Amino acid sequence: MATKTKRRQLPSLARSRTKAPRTSQTAAAASAAQGESESANDNAKGGAVKRGTHEQAIDLILADAVATDEGSRVVMLAATRKGKTGFDRKLVAAILDKGVAERALIHDQKYPQRAQYEGAQVLDVAQLREAYARVPEVVDRVGDAEDLATLGREGVENGIKTLVVLDEGDYALKRNDQGEPIERVWLGPNLAWLQLQGGGLGASTLINWQLLRKAPSSCVDSAQVFVVGCLGGRSLAGALDNRVIPTEAVGTVKTLSPGEFCLFFTDREWDRTVYYSPEG
Repeated sequence: MATKTKRRQLPSLARSRTKAPRTSQTAAAASAAQGESESANDNAKGGAVKRGTHEQAIDLILADAVATDEGSRVVMLAATRKGKTGFDRKLVAAILDKGVAERALIHDQKYPQRAQYEGAQVLDVAQLREAYARVPEVVDRVGDAEDLATLGREGVENGIKTLVVLDEGDYALKRNDQGEPIERVWLGPNLAWLQLQGGGLGASTLINWQLLRKAPSSCVDSAQVFVVGCLGGRSLAGALDNRVIPTEAVGTVKTLSPGEFCLFFTDREWDRTVYYSPEG
C-alpha cells in the first residue's frame, strides 16, 4: 500500500515574483513520486498489496516452530525509528506464550537510561545466570552479547528452549582497536552456533539490523524469515543484493510507514501483504 510523503512547507525568507523550488524539496518530491510509482508497479505485477495485522504476521512467523517444536530464526530489518523494537516486544511475548521458548534472553543496550523490554533487568553475568534460572524473560543491560549467547546455548543443551534477542545486531559484533564494529564478525562462536546448530535443539533467535551488510553470514544464511520495515538507500540495496527482498516489493518497502512490515520467507513467495497495528 502506497503512503504519500507529506512535504513540510518552509517559510520564505524573502519575497520575490518568481520562486525557484528548493533543491531539497525538489529531491524529496522526486523521491516520493518514484516510491509511489514503484509501489503502483508492485500492484500491477502481481495484484493489489493486501493489509494484515501484526498478530497475523506473528502467527505466520511462528507456524513452523509451533508445528515442529524447533526454534525460530527471525531477522528484523528496517531503518531507525521504524518500529522494530515495538514489533519485537509482541513477538517475544508470543514466542513465550506459544511455548516456542521457555526463556528469553534479551540484549538491550541502546539506551543506557531506560530498558525497552519487560523482564528482569540484570547488570552482570552473575545476575544474568540467577535470573535465567527463575524467570522467563531476562533483559541484559550492560553485558557482553556473547555471554548471553553462551548462557542460551547451555540452556538449550540442557533441554531449556531459549530465545536470544539482539535488539541491535551491531552491539554483538567484534570491535577493532578503535572500538568500531567489524562487519560480519560476531563477538564469539556461540552467537553463530545458536543460529546454525541450535534450532533443532530448541534455540530461537531474533536479531535487529539497520544495514544487512553488517550481518555475519550465519545470521543471513540461517534466517527463516526477514521482517522488513521501511528501507532506502544502502539498506535497501543491501537487502536486494542478499536477495532478501524481491524486486517487485521494492516500491512497497520504500513507502512503508513506521510500524508497518512485510514478511519475506526464505522458502516461499512474498505474500503481497503489509502488516500493521490497528492500534497505531
